[in-house]
Amino acid sequence: MNRLHVICLFATFLIVSVCAAHPASAQSADVPVMNCEPAQAESIIDANNVRAKILNSGALFSDWSEPVYEVSKGSGKHSMFTASIWLAGLVNGEVRASASRFGIREYWPGPYDEVAAGADCAAYDRIYKVERRDFNALESGVELSLDILKWPWQHAAPVVDGDSNPDNYDLAAGDRPLLLGDEMHYWIMNDIGNEHRSTKGLPMGLEVHAMAFSSASTLNPHYANTRCS
Repeated sequence: MNRLHVICLFATFLIVSVCAAHPASAQSADVPVMNCEPAQAESIIDANNVRAKILNSGALFSDWSEPVYEVSKGSGKHSMFTASIWLAGLVNGEVRASASRFGIREYWPGPYDEVAAGADCAAYDRIYKVERRDFNALESGVELSLDILKWPWQHAAPVVDGDSNPDNYDLAAGDRPLLLGDEMHYWIMNDIGNEHRSTKGLPMGLEVHAMAFSSASTLNPHYANTRCS
């Protein structure tokens, strides 16, 4: 299967680096359009001096009416109003696009295969959040984070394979989410969940894995890594 990989890096200013090949759906024009409700999950990343809102809909750094990319944290000053993921490509010679805009989203929660098979997108409407202190608590036997326990390894979320068995996720054997920085958020989207009201065309058939992470610091770094297939 051909794959489309997109790496996005967000700092105090928005920087995007893209490395792409043909998406998997380019092999077929028959991409389904489902009947999912809009994503509702959201989270705040604020391990350092940046406070930013993450949404499970292809949009970032806004709560619809107000910006939420505050630099420095607590200052009330925001370096951008909003950002979003836009992807386009050719499917059998036809231009298709998936692009979330302000107030209109073209990404829905959940992995492509499950949603295409009829799964309810709402079951995947979640942003996983793990922090270094969660790992410290786990190692000391004090507490187990629900997001570490439910980490979506079966959908290719990155892991440290403690038992050298890629076919399981066994915390007791040393398997862990692959933590980048001190605070990491991970979510999975697709572009087939419903009608494309922004680009007004058919979806490409994408599964998007997004990761935002931040390091504890008095500086302002905040990064996002997005993979599409």
